[in-house]
Amino acid sequence: MEWSQTEKLQRSLQLRFFGSLLKITECQVPKTNFSNSYSAAMNRNKRRTYKKLFLKKRKDFQKTTQNLNNVENFFILMQLDEKDFRILDVLRNEARDSISEISKKTGIPITTVYNRLQRMEQDGIIKGYSAVLDYEKLGLGVLAYILINISYSKHTGQKIDQESIAKKIRSLENVSEVSIITGESDMIVKVRTKSISQLNNFILKKLRNIEGIDKVVTMIALSSF
Repeated sequence: MEWSQTEKLQRSLQLRFFGSLLKITECQVPKTNFSNSYSAAMNRNKRRTYKKLFLKKRKDFQKTTQNLNNVENFFILMQLDEKDFRILDVLRNEARDSISEISKKTGIPITTVYNRLQRMEQDGIIKGYSAVLDYEKLGLGVLAYILINISYSKHTGQKIDQESIAKKIRSLENVSEVSIITGESDMIVKVRTKSISQLNNFILKKLRNIEGIDKVVTMIALSSF
């Protein structure tokens, strides 16, 4: 049994455009009953070849997607001008200001402020309007930054997926922010707790229970500005 030219073309297009979704099992040669060990070995070699091709195409697909995102962000940034940055500067200091108050502080007409806020919200530059909290009054006076090293998988010898671990950490109570970073550590976690004992409990009973976390270094903030 052999693939037709149409089937080969379909497989090629799938690998090219849908590599990130295609299962490796779909990249196998047609199944045939082999009584000859040589033929079976050739079949395994073909399977390995298709697997390598799939992994390469998937990597190229992901790289292309990332490049497209970078280009889109570049064009969004190019649309911003001095007025946009003046509006953003006001919001950064006081997110509760009304459109009329922003207009007074920046000297920009109200309609212009409104239209620019709408555009920046649609472009994803403004993701929301948040309040600055006094954590000490909320009983969360201990601020800590935790550096984390990810362990290696026993099966693949590669580091366990950092993004999935970061999402698990972010879902924990008391976690304000998680960032994947460069350097000796793999990620940094911002945590707020009521006390040192609660911080210790968080690290030992919650953070340490997440599979893939190897080394943890905790730094407690003495003051923030």
